[in-house]
Amino acid sequence: MSFARRSTFFPVLVLASLVVVNLVASNAIAQTSYYRIVGVEFFHVPAVYLENGVYRGAMSNLSVTVIAPGSGLVYFSAEPLTELDTQAAARIAAIVATLVAGKDYSGYDYLVRLEAESPVVGGPSASGATAVAILAALTGAKLPLNASMTGMIHPDGTIGPVGGIPEKLRAAARAGAKLFLVPKGQLKVEDLNTGEIVDLRVLGASLGVEVVEVGSIVEAYELLTGKSLPKPRLEFTYPSWLQDNLVKSTREYIGIVEANITCAQKLLPSISVASDIETVKKYIDNARAALQDAKKLLSEGKYYAAASKAFYAASQALTA
Repeated sequence: MSFARRSTFFPVLVLASLVVVNLVASNAIAQTSYYRIVGVEFFHVPAVYLENGVYRGAMSNLSVTVIAPGSGLVYFSAEPLTELDTQAAARIAAIVATLVAGKDYSGYDYLVRLEAESPVVGGPSASGATAVAILAALTGAKLPLNASMTGMIHPDGTIGPVGGIPEKLRAAARAGAKLFLVPKGQLKVEDLNTGEIVDLRVLGASLGVEVVEVGSIVEAYELLTGKSLPKPRLEFTYPSWLQDNLVKSTREYIGIVEANITCAQKLLPSISVASDIETVKKYIDNARAALQDAKKLLSEGKYYAAASKAFYAASQALTA
C-alpha cells in the first residue's frame, strides 16, 4: 500500500449499503430531501495482526465524510471485517471531534470507511486517527498524505496507549510515511515478537520516519495540519446506551480472558519445548496484567478504556 493513493470517496447516495454503527435503537435519520457535505478527509492508519504466531503490521486507508443536516448517526463501512469495539470507537471519535470543534454532535452524520490489509481489524487503536480526521473534515483542514498515527481516543480528548507500535511503525515506513504520531509516554515500548524494549525514535530514524508523541487530539491535529485550535475543556458523560454496552463488552472479554488463562495453564505441563513454555507464560502474564488493569478501570467508571484493555487482555489470552 502506498501513501500516494487515496481511498475512493463513496457518494452519499450509497448510505443504505453501509453498516450502521448503532448499538441500541436510535431515531431514524433526519427527514430531509438533501444533504450538504461539510467535509471529506483521508488518513492512513496502521494495524497489527497475528499470522502464524508472528505479529505483523499492516496499513489501512481511512476516509471520513461529515454531512449535514444529520442526527448524530455514525455509518461505518469496513473491508474486511472489524471487531465490534472498532465500530464503537468510531462513534466515540465522532463525539470527541465535534466537542473539540465546538460543534453540535447531533447536527451531523458521519460516514467512516476503513479499508485494511489485515484479515480482521480489532481494537480501538485507529480511533485517535479517526477523531483527527473527523475534526479536519469539520474545520476544512487537510491531513498530509505522508503521515500516520496510532492511539486510542479517550472521551476527554486525550490519546491513550496502544500495543504493537514497532510493528505499526515498520508498516507505515514501508508505505512511505515520513511522520508517525504515537501516544504520549510510548516512545519506548515492547516489540510483540521479541519482547525487547524498542526506542521508537531510534527505530524511526533508521526507517526514515520522524516519530513524535502526542497527548491529545488537539496536539495531533495542530501538528498534522499546522492550524491552531483553542484548548477545550471536555466534560464527557457517557450516554446510558454507550455505558451499558461498554460495561457488557468489558465483562464478556473478562470472562473470555479468565477462561482462556485457565485453559492455557492446564495445557502447560503437556508442552515439551522449553521456548514454547516461556512464550505461553509470557502471553499469560500479559493477559493477567491487562485483566487487572481492565477491572480497575471498570471500577473507576472509565468504561471505554476498560473495554479497550479487556480486549487486549483477551487477545493475549487467546494467543496463549
